[in-house]
Amino acid sequence: MAIIWQQTLHGTRYEVRSAGSSIRLYNNGHLNSQYSARHFFTGNVWDLLILPALLTKTELARVLVLGVGGGTAIHQLDQIYGPAAMLGIELDPVHIRIARRFFDLDLPNLSIHRADAMQWVRNYRGPRFDLIIDDLFLESDGQPCRSIEAGTAWLRQLSRLLSRKGLLVQNHISSAELARSAALQDSRIRSRFKSALRLTLPVYENAVGAFYREQVELATGPKAVRHLLRQRFGLADNRLRFRARRLF
Repeated sequence: MAIIWQQTLHGTRYEVRSAGSSIRLYNNGHLNSQYSARHFFTGNVWDLLILPALLTKTELARVLVLGVGGGTAIHQLDQIYGPAAMLGIELDPVHIRIARRFFDLDLPNLSIHRADAMQWVRNYRGPRFDLIIDDLFLESDGQPCRSIEAGTAWLRQLSRLLSRKGLLVQNHISSAELARSAALQDSRIRSRFKSALRLTLPVYENAVGAFYREQVELATGPKAVRHLLRQRFGLADNRLRFRARRLF
């Protein structure tokens, strides 16, 4: 693995490294993003952010990604779904520069806004989104953690931006944190969705919650999803190893 670019700014050490065919972004030694034009799936948590959309037939015309990083999930979404419009919200200007320079994140259907996600969501007045990915993290005591608690106020704001058949995907640091989220604990928020899944990977603690406005009945196992990828999109990648559990 070779370091091809690095900078320390305001206490954060940014590194862009090459590893085989992949480009990786590290913040203070923690892997933030990974992208390879040769491999669709990374074997990392970002795969779980885009997989839930496979289980719905809702057209993903408009996508909102909160927390761009290097743009791994955006590349995957563009390749598999080709949304008409994608909006990325990213607070860190260094991440935006890195994403454009090293991760080829210069797509004609993508707009990136440098903004505080909470403020941007609160002030947004416009067309709703078919998919919202909430991947907002920061570092606390040297460890990654969610930058916005998945409480009632935040879930209410996000659901306001979802289309009638939209899908909300949230990355959590653990299954326990996901279980405490308002989407599962607040009956008023939970009633806004008809189905929910938890997706995990064998070697990571992260748990991704997928909350659907419509009932999802499709099989959710890795074998079923791999078959769906081959059948609908012509994709086959053995790096895709995940677990899925229906929450409601």
